[in-house]
Amino acid sequence: MRVAIIKSVGVPEQLSADVVDGGTLNFLECLQAYERQGWAIDVFTSSTGAETRRERHGSAVVHRLPVACEPSALPQLIDRDFEQASRFAQALIGDAEFAAGTFQLWHTHHWSSALMPVLQHRGNETTHIHTPHLLLAVRRELTRESPTSPALVHEAAVIRGAHQVIALSAHEKQQVHHYYGKAMSGITVIPNGVSGEFFLSGRQRTAASDGFRLLTVARIARQKGLHALLEAVDRIRRTRPVQVTIIGGPYRHETAHWDSLRALHAALHLQGTVTFAGTGTRAQIANELARSDVYVQPSLYESQGIAILEAMAAGVPVVASRLGAVEEYMTDGVSGLLVPVGSSEELASAIERLLSDAALRRTLAATARGIAERFTWEEMRRVLIRCVEAAITSRETLE
Repeated sequence: MRVAIIKSVGVPEQLSADVVDGGTLNFLECLQAYERQGWAIDVFTSSTGAETRRERHGSAVVHRLPVACEPSALPQLIDRDFEQASRFAQALIGDAEFAAGTFQLWHTHHWSSALMPVLQHRGNETTHIHTPHLLLAVRRELTRESPTSPALVHEAAVIRGAHQVIALSAHEKQQVHHYYGKAMSGITVIPNGVSGEFFLSGRQRTAASDGFRLLTVARIARQKGLHALLEAVDRIRRTRPVQVTIIGGPYRHETAHWDSLRALHAALHLQGTVTFAGTGTRAQIANELARSDVYVQPSLYESQGIAILEAMAAGVPVVASRLGAVEEYMTDGVSGLLVPVGSSEELASAIERLLSDAALRRTLAATARGIAERFTWEEMRRVLIRCVEAAITSRETLE
């Protein structure tokens, strides 16, 4: 079988790269699942280069199509993303290898990889699997935008037209159904797994001379709720010394958000207390987890929350926002502490509670680790192949 994996952005130069972004990890594991089946794979993505590059990586050929990343005058992030997605669609449709390919399976990642002009090139014999990662309809609510582009119309088309949509949690499955009317039978929940290097053991965490250590792994984006974290840390440090590390780089196009976060960091005089460490590797994150007393995830939304699961696997007690996807694997007071979304006061209180109670930290961490062990990439790959084979069989039966 020949497979086209279409991911407009975020495909690393080396497919074995040590990446931490959940969407990219998911893509790489999907690729590995198809490779293990012995299927021929073509990956189509964008490149900032001037010419198309075609590279073989094992059984996969990666087609990096030149797509100019031009400055945009559009004020809204969703409209800017649609502008860039349209450029990728034009490049993809114009690519000879894509146009000539007879693919039995398409797997598109993110709405921007499958605008309606791209969908029109899907063959009648092609089964289409789509992974949204973050629904545009949800993102619109998070950014409070009113896009003038038809981006949401395009997302609706890809979701409604796909033979199967893959959700990372039962909560996300409900959202796909709610926003776009996709039949529940057309949505399969396949959670991400946790990589083995996060299952640390035998590490004793004690308060360092400069205070307890807190860790957050999140890209610098509005979705991640980092303003609430800075405000919570400002409260906590009045009563005890803490050191906070935030691993993650600025999200593309959200430069204004990054600027406002840095301004708050300066206004609260958090230099020397909160460190923005930039993008890290899995090994670096595992090392930071080994040194941390509490992991904090103040997100406004998560499709699943893989960074939370990684902290749970590492045996670090977690404070996280009370989100639907997170509540599927974390119980407040049993395997972690959950707080209302966006409340810096409640976030500070929960962190203080953990820092003041070593026994509670140990109990929560031990329970959470057992839960994290259920999430494996091997299981993800197995369910993915079963989903694909069922979708192909179902389509063929209907035809």
